[in-house]
Amino acid sequence: MVLDILGSETRRRILRLLSIRRKCYLTEISKMLEISQKALIRHLEILEKRGIISSYYEKEEGPARKYFFLNRGLQLDLRIAPGSYVVLTREVVESPKSELELELTECRRLDPEERMKKLKSLRKKLEEKLEEINRERDSILDLLSKIDREMRDAEREEIMKKLRELGIERKSIVFRRID
Repeated sequence: MVLDILGSETRRRILRLLSIRRKCYLTEISKMLEISQKALIRHLEILEKRGIISSYYEKEEGPARKYFFLNRGLQLDLRIAPGSYVVLTREVVESPKSELELELTECRRLDPEERMKKLKSLRKKLEEKLEEINRERDSILDLLSKIDREMRDAEREEIMKKLRELGIERKSIVFRRID
């Protein structure tokens, strides 16, 4: 599970570094993060095994070096609330340039004062769009939580029905969810 991977501050630091540097070899990472190579290898193996990073060998001067890089972008959405625990992960895919991105590109040609006005306007549009997306996301997460509760209730009802058919009384049954 992605949460298990991100539960380690060292792995989060490695991912942050690789998101900035694009690729690094073991000694570089070890020096930059001030982590022993032995400990670092263990964390890199976990990240590589889960498919979050990849590696390859490159020979420049001297022996070949093993370089590590982010394999893909991931987005993690976590929602914890009473009666609700939802973890969603998805791969981040480069999308085609939006109309707002094109406007941003055009902004660079404007004089500083006009550019600042245009940038503020673009920022406001993006903030409004993000707020709209977040409202929709919250609505979807609420529905997922309701579905999870309904599934648990249906599962309990099904078990109770089978127990009644077997003649077992409800008083002696305690339900515990084990995941």
